[in-house]
Amino acid sequence: MQDRSKSAKVLVIDDDREFASDLEALLGSAHLVEIASSGESGLAKAASWMPDVVLLDVDLGSGSDGYDILQQLTGAEPAPAVIMLTGDRDVTSVVRAVKLGAFHYVCKPPEVDELRNLIDRGLREAQLRRMVRVLESEVGRLAGAPEFVVGDPQTTGMLRRIDRLAPTGAAVLITGECGTGKEMVARRIHAMGDRPDGPFLGVNCAAIPADLIEAELFGHEKGAFTGADRRHTGKFEIAAGGTLFLDEIGDSPDLFQVKLLRVLEEKCYFRVGGESPIRTDVRILAATSRDVEQEIIDGRFRPELFYRLNVVRIHIGPLRERPGDILPLAYHFLAAATSQYGRTVKGFTPAAEKTLLEHEWPGNVRELRNSIERAVIQAHGDRIGAMDVDLYHMGGAVTAPPSYAEAKARWSLNFKRQYVAAQLRASFGHITRAAELSGVKRQAFQRLMREAGIDAKSYQSRQG
Repeated sequence: MQDRSKSAKVLVIDDDREFASDLEALLGSAHLVEIASSGESGLAKAASWMPDVVLLDVDLGSGSDGYDILQQLTGAEPAPAVIMLTGDRDVTSVVRAVKLGAFHYVCKPPEVDELRNLIDRGLREAQLRRMVRVLESEVGRLAGAPEFVVGDPQTTGMLRRIDRLAPTGAAVLITGECGTGKEMVARRIHAMGDRPDGPFLGVNCAAIPADLIEAELFGHEKGAFTGADRRHTGKFEIAAGGTLFLDEIGDSPDLFQVKLLRVLEEKCYFRVGGESPIRTDVRILAATSRDVEQEIIDGRFRPELFYRLNVVRIHIGPLRERPGDILPLAYHFLAAATSQYGRTVKGFTPAAEKTLLEHEWPGNVRELRNSIERAVIQAHGDRIGAMDVDLYHMGGAVTAPPSYAEAKARWSLNFKRQYVAAQLRASFGHITRAAELSGVKRQAFQRLMREAGIDAKSYQSRQG
């Protein structure tokens, strides 16, 4: 832990050399610290040294505006977490800094413990952002799609396996629980395969009635059955030259399984009511959320079709078994949701991250995405708190009801959140004033804020 902390790089940009030197002495035992005495030299140092956290003075003297430097720092790639330093306690200055991308804002002289805590939090956020970028780059190399964000070694290993098997053209059976991303894996196999320019067509076998699935997949001739008033082109024909993804193949009817097996073996098929064979020119990828071996034992899935589809097996573990994926995916979905809904939510509080990591995620990646979207919509400040995540009140959740102790703890947390939020609203985010209104010491109120996952600055912007 000591080595990891020492490797963190903190850049102090302040024209007050004595103050900057004091910060260097104060922080140097825990971090690598560099000093710049002007905005121009600070930007140059940031570009070459790439700090994790920047302590930036608002008033740099000589006509240099700290807010301009802030914009350039936050617009860099990778962007450090910027903590603004100032002797000005005007709330409008705080609002302006936050809107321009500052991680936090502290008044001079800062409290030592507060500053160290902010640096640790800023460092954590910067490391997470960089981890997501590195993973996106690696996954983009492996799978040809930057949105396939992963962080767990299990998932990365799966992608490397896809890297090896995709060009072979072999049939692949993808297994895993609902919501784990089986279609996404199928699309990556297609993109990396020997026919990436051809069409990718997905068909959910469980969504097509048993008496229509054959006509849907193979097509039908005019007059083949009642209502067939014209020729219908089937999915096999539409996907020619590309990939046909048969999702939930374990739910397909027995008669269709027989005909699909014949198509796979003979490389041709007939439209329903047709007499001329049509050569197949598709790569077959299939997926199921069922235990296919048990389905064979129970007589619901034909073993000969299984052997034909299961040339290569890709199994996607449930999200609860790959915890390293949770936070990278959460930050990825956060960026997508803030863009979609026009929100300015920047990240998660430590309490919210803990909540995400401890949840079982019975709905897997799909549940995580929906939970993050919901949290972005209902978040009170610029960071998602533990209560914003709202995992317990999900419609159709399959998680068991909480125990008495768990329910009591959640009720207590909700009360703390409401109480702390009310006091911060009344004091316009001024922590000392909120503590006085509550009749407790400042340190005790700050502890309540941490437990509730609430940041005072989200209430400072509401004054006036």
